[in-house]
Amino acid sequence: MTMNVPHSMDSSGRRKLWLGWFVLCLAVVAVHATSMDRHPPVTQDEVQIVELGRAALQPDTDWSMVWNIAEERTAVPLSYVGKVFQEWAYQATQPSHLGTRITALFWAVLAATAVLGWLQARGAPPWAALALAFACLTDPMFTDIFRAGRIDGAAFAACLGACWLIRAAGQVSETRARRVRLVAAGGLLTLSPFLWTSVVLLFPLVLVELGHGLIGVAQRGKHGYVSTALSAGWPFVAACAGASALLLLPVWLYAPGLLEGMATLSAVQARAAAIQSPVYQLFLVYSPLVFCAALLGLLWRREWPLLIALAASLWLTYQTMVYPARVIYLLPYLWAIIAGACQVVARQGLQPALARVPVYLLGALVAWNAITVLVLRPLPLWRAEPSDTASLVYEAYRDTIGPGPHRVLLEDWSSYYAARQLGWKVYRAGTPVSLDNYQDFMSTLDYVIVHRQPLYDTTRELVREAGYSLIATTDSYTDGKAALEIYRVEKGP
Repeated sequence: MTMNVPHSMDSSGRRKLWLGWFVLCLAVVAVHATSMDRHPPVTQDEVQIVELGRAALQPDTDWSMVWNIAEERTAVPLSYVGKVFQEWAYQATQPSHLGTRITALFWAVLAATAVLGWLQARGAPPWAALALAFACLTDPMFTDIFRAGRIDGAAFAACLGACWLIRAAGQVSETRARRVRLVAAGGLLTLSPFLWTSVVLLFPLVLVELGHGLIGVAQRGKHGYVSTALSAGWPFVAACAGASALLLLPVWLYAPGLLEGMATLSAVQARAAAIQSPVYQLFLVYSPLVFCAALLGLLWRREWPLLIALAASLWLTYQTMVYPARVIYLLPYLWAIIAGACQVVARQGLQPALARVPVYLLGALVAWNAITVLVLRPLPLWRAEPSDTASLVYEAYRDTIGPGPHRVLLEDWSSYYAARQLGWKVYRAGTPVSLDNYQDFMSTLDYVIVHRQPLYDTTRELVREAGYSLIATTDSYTDGKAALEIYRVEKGP
């Protein structure tokens, strides 16, 4: 088995590396900070994350945008930790949703920092680790995710941070220092699915790192091979068990709802998996150079445990809905492949010219990401006039319905923040429900707000059968192409 030895750097070199990384992060944050409040528009994922965070903090709430109509309660998320952070972030900046996007950007920076440390611990040359960490922070697909307020970056940071610590633990000979790193790694790994559950797609990678670390310790041990590996691994297992018990405790009372919600989600993902595009097509559309660089990197180095882990992650991906927010979890495998190719080049020197190909590919990847994300995408946003759509929607709702605890069925996700500002109790079905239950539920509401072109053809018919009449129509999006219809129930004298 080939052992990856980190490239040695003196303290001055390490300071320069991390100072350079800090400057790069500041530059990326500065670019995004100029437009995150207005682009992209509010998305379903962003609203669901914030709302599930509110529900986790208020499990006895009597309203929710992820409402279980049959059970008359809100959904209970497993990944409640990350969602609670987003709810706190919204509360810090409300009525603006800027706080949720600032925290998403923070998690992305933290994730890219974990990539830098992890790749260095894997033995990548410092320049390659720095370039790939920057490629992570400026990856077009990853950028779309965190700019929309999603918190995949938090799960990335925790899981890749665990990989970093596991590698670091395998490289120290002092028992106590190794155990501290493994305990921290176990805690971070256990925390990761409580931040975002899609992170399980990175668990095969963690197994590769754990196996590498334990084998390295066992090879250096003075006792039996197996006994040494087991002795070294128990702090990690104990930390995982302890952290699991601690993190599951807050949702223990709501376990039935949690299991039901996970079963429903699994069924939806399984149905959607049958109609999704191949993963490589998404990479070619959003991040073509990272995909091509990883494929060519295999010509220089093939780390079979890593490739087996990638195959396992691909299999898991195809058991769910395949879309960009899922495919980004394959990126760390590709970064590791590219880093491995650069490691071979660094050891063999940069001659002949063919040996420099991985370096050229990495440079092209960094340039492509930087130009796309930091130049081409922001330019139209800098030139555009600030949008006042959010305030217009708020004013329309205030004038037609007004503030107060009105019970409102809200089909439009982008109206969520205006509804909270007005103090409404807003609902949207979060689980499948029978038509009879849905009609009974609608009879308990005061208002219904739906798109002029609703998602389902039967929506407007159901609204009118429930006794609602149209009272107003308002624009909902900056492009003005979609409008909302506001209905009020006629409850009689």
